[in-house]
Amino acid sequence: METISAKQVEGAVDTSTEQNIGGVKSFTSPVNFISENVEGYACIRAEGLYLYWLKDQSHFYSDGDLRLGPGLSTEGLSFQKFREGEWRESAPIKI
Repeated sequence: METISAKQVEGAVDTSTEQNIGGVKSFTSPVNFISENVEGYACIRAEGLYLYWLKDQSHFYSDGDLRLGPGLSTEGLSFQKFREGEWRESAPIKI
């Protein structure tokens, strides 16, 4: 018997009422989230412990790319900008 994917079944997911769907999502490789409405950035990329805002999804690490993740010089999270070939920590108001 063939298994039917849930997305093929009409009404399998109720989109009109509030609901919680439990689970864990794991990625075995980087994932790009692309939106045509994001001004100045082509995509958001989740990779490892970082969340990246990329200007060009086909060219990783371009000047002006941003990322949020473990700090380079401090404990905790830091906001970083790629400039002149390296990631540099930045205060959000200076970006």
